[in-house]
Amino acid sequence: MDARKRLKEIIQKKALQIGRFTLAHGGESNYYIDAKQIIHDPETGSLIGELIYGMIRDKETDYIGGLMYGAIPIAFSLSQYAYYHHKKNIPVVSVRKEAKKHGTQKYIEGTVEKGGKIIVVEDVVSTGKSVLTAIDRLKQAGLEIVMIVSIVDRNMGGRESLRGYEYHAIFQIGELLTAS
Repeated sequence: MDARKRLKEIIQKKALQIGRFTLAHGGESNYYIDAKQIIHDPETGSLIGELIYGMIRDKETDYIGGLMYGAIPIAFSLSQYAYYHHKKNIPVVSVRKEAKKHGTQKYIEGTVEKGGKIIVVEDVVSTGKSVLTAIDRLKQAGLEIVMIVSIVDRNMGGRESLRGYEYHAIFQIGELLTAS
């Protein structure tokens, strides 16, 4: 079975929930993608790494990163896939929603150099607000956004919010709401 088909099967079985849900942006939905149920799994991580690497392989990037906490397992899956399968060393950068209250009080975790290029990853994009928060923090650190990649695009305005950036999703929500 190919990686995309297998990942779709896993998402539909373990992460897609039907019911009434309030989303992070405050809106309501009759389905929810609980990506945290799958992104910590080694098989899923391998599939995500493989699929996203296929989207970014020709991009020049110094880092992979995203907003804590959902994007970080995705970033590590991609980083490890790039290293183990293609000998590309692309470190992970973690972005906090709020600066640490102690220690260095940073928004960004990981060693970055101003002018570095980063690919931003996310589990699910709805309105794009979370991704834009990460982008804002990364730009403040002097990084250039090369591309944004998510596992799922809910088609709730995120693509429009991210206009001006190259954005790709492994799945559009409609693909996951229908049988194989």
